[in-house]
Amino acid sequence: MKKTFFVYAGALMVSAATMFAQSPLQKAQELLKAKEYQSALAPAVQAVQQNPKSYDALLLLGDVYDAVDQQDSAVTYYFKAYDREDDKPEVLKKLALAYSAVGKHQDALKIAQQFTKKLKNDPFSYLTLSQVYVSGSESNLPEFVNAVEKAQTEVFKAQKINSNLPDGFVALGDINFARKVYELAKDNYEEGLKRDPSLVSARAKLAESYFRLGNLLGTSKEDNIKYVNLSVQEWDKVTRADTNNVKAFFEKGKIQYRARQYKDAVPTLTRYAQLKPDGWLGRWYKAQSLFYILRVEKTLDTAIIVDLESSIKNIDSVKDQANLMLAEVWLLNKEFKKAAAKYSEIKASKGLPDLTDLNNYAKAAINGGDTTTAVTLYIETFQKYPKSACQNALPVGNILYNLRQYDRAIEIFRKRVDTANHCPMDANTARAYHYIGSSYFSQKEKADSAVAPLIEAIKLDSSALYSRNLLAQVYVELKKDKLAKEEFVKVTELGKGNPKAKNDVGNAFANLCSMSLKGKNFGELQKHAQTWTTNEPTDYRGFLYLAISYYQTDPALACKNYKEVLKLAPDNKDAKIQIEQLGCDNKPAADPKGGKKKGK
Repeated sequence: MKKTFFVYAGALMVSAATMFAQSPLQKAQELLKAKEYQSALAPAVQAVQQNPKSYDALLLLGDVYDAVDQQDSAVTYYFKAYDREDDKPEVLKKLALAYSAVGKHQDALKIAQQFTKKLKNDPFSYLTLSQVYVSGSESNLPEFVNAVEKAQTEVFKAQKINSNLPDGFVALGDINFARKVYELAKDNYEEGLKRDPSLVSARAKLAESYFRLGNLLGTSKEDNIKYVNLSVQEWDKVTRADTNNVKAFFEKGKIQYRARQYKDAVPTLTRYAQLKPDGWLGRWYKAQSLFYILRVEKTLDTAIIVDLESSIKNIDSVKDQANLMLAEVWLLNKEFKKAAAKYSEIKASKGLPDLTDLNNYAKAAINGGDTTTAVTLYIETFQKYPKSACQNALPVGNILYNLRQYDRAIEIFRKRVDTANHCPMDANTARAYHYIGSSYFSQKEKADSAVAPLIEAIKLDSSALYSRNLLAQVYVELKKDKLAKEEFVKVTELGKGNPKAKNDVGNAFANLCSMSLKGKNFGELQKHAQTWTTNEPTDYRGFLYLAISYYQTDPALACKNYKEVLKLAPDNKDAKIQIEQLGCDNKPAADPKGGKKKGK
């Protein structure tokens, strides 16, 4: 008996649990009411699977699909619900508007007209028909000739039944919006919201009206900013009231994107993508927003790669633009080989007619180590866009110069100085002349051709001491020592006291000293070295040459200057050797004036 009782009690408990367990339909209804649309989808589908002929389940599943912005599926289940109960106002309205949403305007009109015939005293039947007319007003279908006027007639019918109905003002707003009279549309939507602030669709339409007002032809920049901000504020209210409103996040993000509020658009469209993973257009807006942020801030959000790739895969109309953006993303992120590969793919498929894209491909190639491709691309840009040489001839010429392709380098550098390309005559022109001269000088048999371009470089930029140094070296090569010395001296004079000219001045003094030493002119050597040490007391080379100039005539002063060398360059072998050979440590210190100190 005891066992039988517990078995019976257990059966009662199971029966009670089954009785009070929440059905999929109830669960879906609660989730939909709580605005948990994605979560409601699975139990709503399950409810239809359990009872495929249930009007309530079919209508609910249509509502859930509508909420997650899957309009085609919404139409399917609204129609199945309509097929079960074809005279209920709720399904007539929902099916008519769903047909309009997917562009089936004739089907929408048929259902909406059925609605008004069955429920002649229901103002919402006329308002639904009005919405259908407005939705199809640009369809060019014969039934929709003068559709906006027909829509207004239906609104007036609804207002005769209830003149204070908030939805009537919203319907008038839709009509004025369709007429592009956005100021009146705004007023209508505001009037409807005064009567019922919870009308989410009316608030969304008000937001869109504000945006259109801000972008009308002739609108001032101040009004544009004002109306766009008002639009975003209304969308904020919608998305705060319903954090799972797919359509609201899309529209809000789209407006932020169009208003170039890219940083604000990204989180909005990210939320949209979470709610609707296959919302490819929203992902495209997000990708573009991230792209423009990347261009400015140079900081990569890797989500852009996923969004661009999904746009390429799913939206044919943006594929070319998205591919170019993806290539530039790799370039900006310094993934040069990936960027070059993508640009190569695009060029082979569609071509790269735009100068910016050709330049980007060249940058990617050169930074990825493919200098041959880079040079080919740059030369292509010079041919198509001669003025592009103003910006790129110098770096391209330098590539060729470093590859020791001097004649090709000269050809490219000349594009920068060619007046036909209309490049500004500035420091870069001077540099181009300098490199032409350097390219000639690097081919010893053409050294005499280097003189003219170097003189042009100096004329254009007299402060370019490196050009004077090079011209002097050319004169040395041509055995024109007097001219060479004159140029070296000019460098030392022009660069005196200029920290930026330190290297050029040092090189000029080094060459002057070297030439004097080579000619065994120790007096001249001493003069140049002394000036050098006075002008630049931190360069050990001046003291080294000064020591050499005294080596035979005044060993004590030679020792003194060799020791100065070691103070500045402790590891200098020449100074150490000469100090040892001269026996400097056994000699009295040199008098600063040039003599020797007498011993005590």
